[in-house]
Amino acid sequence: MCSARAGRLRTWLHQSMDRLAAVRKVLPSWRSPVVRAFVQALTVITFLYLCAGELLPLPVRQASPQLQNWAVQQVRLLAALSCLAVLLGWSGGGCIPSDRWLLPSLNIIPVVAVLVATRWSAVSSNCVGEYAVEEGCDYVAVLLDVLGVITARLARLDLGLTLLFVAKELPLVLAATEERLGYSEAVPVHRSAGWWCAGQSALHSVAYLLFYLRVSGLAGLWLYCLPTPLVDSSKINSLGLVNGLGLLAFLVLLPLVVPAWPQLRRRCYTAFQRSHTLVAALFVVCCALHDLPMLIFAVPGVARTRTRTRTQAER
Repeated sequence: MCSARAGRLRTWLHQSMDRLAAVRKVLPSWRSPVVRAFVQALTVITFLYLCAGELLPLPVRQASPQLQNWAVQQVRLLAALSCLAVLLGWSGGGCIPSDRWLLPSLNIIPVVAVLVATRWSAVSSNCVGEYAVEEGCDYVAVLLDVLGVITARLARLDLGLTLLFVAKELPLVLAATEERLGYSEAVPVHRSAGWWCAGQSALHSVAYLLFYLRVSGLAGLWLYCLPTPLVDSSKINSLGLVNGLGLLAFLVLLPLVVPAWPQLRRRCYTAFQRSHTLVAALFVVCCALHDLPMLIFAVPGVARTRTRTRTQAER
């Protein structure tokens, strides 16, 4: 009886495998042009939607019902981009974006857009609503506030791109382009995104230092940008603590970008290579403690490590 059951089980398994093989012949393979084009289009649409929610002016985002509850959507979109990055590598499709036009457009157009939009709708997160720092914000303070917000969001995107192209073995590039492109082609993107990230981070810090100085004077600058004790000693100056970590990240930028200056980097490349990773890690930690989404935006870059493991297993 046991042998009869084993025979029926083997027959059922063989039939199931035959049906699965027939289905696979009908469906397009992972590396077919149809699947590759679909994954590429879905990746572009997801990234554009993420950019819309991150970079559109505040009045537009508030008026759009699709962009509400953005913190939850942000995590879901980044998780989707991580999965799509892996699928893009499996399908054998993808390319490195041109840093000559993509990064400047990504970092300049949104800043101009929000500053122009503020001319017609002077609304900002720290001057209007329940989270307002000061009720008496003038137009200059609103401009500084919206500039600080948009540069922080751009710094997140730039940091994500920087980390995406930082690995020496670059599973993103090798898998997504079937090893047609590698480390030397990705370095310019990493370098350009890193400089844009540093520039946007510095502009964000300067904008908010000027904002707090404008709305509250030196006393407010001391209170809101450093973890100084409050009048009520039973409470923690959480805003000063968070902004103090951001100020620390701003100071860490100096030892991060000065050795990376091309002339200095070429002369002292060994010292640069040893210090750059450590200082960059300190910068990312300070940024993550100041603004948690900074850390979340690094997820798509880490996800491509799984692609390299899959590619090696298939070989």
